[in-house]
Amino acid sequence: MRTQNEMAAYLFHEGTNYTSEDYLGVHKTGSGYVFRVFAPNAQKVFLVGDFNGWSEDTRLYKVTAGGVWETFVEGAKIAAQKRYKFKIYGNGNVCYKADPYARRTDKMPETASLIPSEEEYTWRDGGWLAFRKKVVPELYTLPMNVYEIHLGSWKRHEDGTPFGYTELARELAPYAKQMGYTHVQLMPIAEYPYDASWGYQVCSFFAPTARYGGVNDFKSFVDSMHEAGLGVILDFTMLGFPKDEHGLYRFDGSPLYEKDDDGDVASFDLERNEVRSFLISSVLYWIREFHIDGIRVGGLSSLLYIDSGKTQKRAAGIELIKVLNRQIKREFPDVITIAEESSDLKMTGTDEGLGFDMKWDMAWVDASLEYASLDNTLKISQTDKLIYPITYRARERYMLSISHDEVVHTKRSFLDKMSGDYWQKFAGARAFLGYMMTYPAKKLNFMGYEIGHFREWDHDGEVEWFLLEYETHAKFQRFVAELDHFYLAESALWKKDALADGFSLIDADRAILAYERRADDQNRLYVVINFSAEAREGYMLKCGDRMCEAVFDSDDLRFGGNGALKLKKASDGMLKIDIPPLSFVILKPIGDK
Repeated sequence: MRTQNEMAAYLFHEGTNYTSEDYLGVHKTGSGYVFRVFAPNAQKVFLVGDFNGWSEDTRLYKVTAGGVWETFVEGAKIAAQKRYKFKIYGNGNVCYKADPYARRTDKMPETASLIPSEEEYTWRDGGWLAFRKKVVPELYTLPMNVYEIHLGSWKRHEDGTPFGYTELARELAPYAKQMGYTHVQLMPIAEYPYDASWGYQVCSFFAPTARYGGVNDFKSFVDSMHEAGLGVILDFTMLGFPKDEHGLYRFDGSPLYEKDDDGDVASFDLERNEVRSFLISSVLYWIREFHIDGIRVGGLSSLLYIDSGKTQKRAAGIELIKVLNRQIKREFPDVITIAEESSDLKMTGTDEGLGFDMKWDMAWVDASLEYASLDNTLKISQTDKLIYPITYRARERYMLSISHDEVVHTKRSFLDKMSGDYWQKFAGARAFLGYMMTYPAKKLNFMGYEIGHFREWDHDGEVEWFLLEYETHAKFQRFVAELDHFYLAESALWKKDALADGFSLIDADRAILAYERRADDQNRLYVVINFSAEAREGYMLKCGDRMCEAVFDSDDLRFGGNGALKLKKASDGMLKIDIPPLSFVILKPIGDK
């Protein structure tokens, strides 16, 4: 019969050890620490660090035929939070490698791994986890409004240094709750060497970046979000890893974790069993150790397709994603999984799809933003651009996302994407958000959009909070908050997102878009949007069998509008509406819930 360690090693080499961090890396045991590393092509391996003056006096020995090396160091010789690396001889090279399974790292620009501290963390979120278990199975019949943030540039000190986990939690939790968000989504925070990669080029897949504090500081951050009633979604990348000397690249002197090393980033070798154990273990570790409520997986095209034309599928990538989603749901059925992928490959569901709960609707984003940026004189003749996403909306469970990717690299800020002059940009942004928040899907927006900033996102800066000193920006923020809370309160806007009878298109012509949202016969809303810069007078709308009243008006004076909306009862149960330019109105039948 195999021992526990022998079974862990067997499953690791088989590709099915999904807690491989409990076997590899460094672990306190008995009177000291045991270190293990996977390096099948190495000729010899040494443990070097502060404890031995970085000398070659602590050798590792191969303990599995598949290439796991191991050593033991007495506790009296080594202390928690001391630095270490593996010095690996292989293929004629000598390299100092950080521990791939390290749970703590030195603060950049230092690259060493740290012996983990034995300090325990006492979680405060038992109530939240019980709530999550109850509601997530019904998630797609509930509101979901996500605030995506980059931790390093949400808010900074006067000297330009970013807020730490503790400071962020203290300010972000009440702000996000007051603004009407249900979740925050963090861009990747697993330790990464290069700030300008935004966290998407990871070297330590099990360690929160030390830029903003320690491991327990991040746990407290998550706790604070949960205490405020906010879920935490983590952006996770399986795209690959950078070629930094201390990272995974040519780890034992030869390609090990990588399959393709063209370009600046090496792609994972998804056909290697040990790589599959590594990646799936990493995702599950974040969920288990940090109480993460959901993951968003980006860069799926490189995993799922061999060619850039997205025609030849990659079997190993598809199987990895299926296994990952299956394992998450087996261990954590109340954790959300979200895919970012623009191909026709079905992402959601387990029968035909890959097992995700939701998929970003990239076609909706592209079509809607293209339309919003049109010269206002052209919108009247091109309203059909908004129709295509409606034709496929029942195919998947979607999330609408205006993410960080949409506001960088000369794509312009959310507000600046809107066409027209200064006033028209704000009015157009209000109209667009009205469209987004009333369309059938869950929502995500990137930080800063809510104050109407003109500059593109800068990862070295911060959200331009000073703009709130100006009335137009302050009113726009108020508009976003009131719209978000209206969305949360009205079940017609989310209860039947995935059902055909939850949405009905009424009109899409001459820059007017009108539709009905429905939770049931006694809970309906009608949305009319004027994307044109010209007022539309006398627009006729039939609101079912009863008259309607306006319950949300984007042209309200308190939002920066002109207060020009007019409603008048017409014959045959019709409602006559004078719709201001670049505005929307939400109507509710009088007497509905």
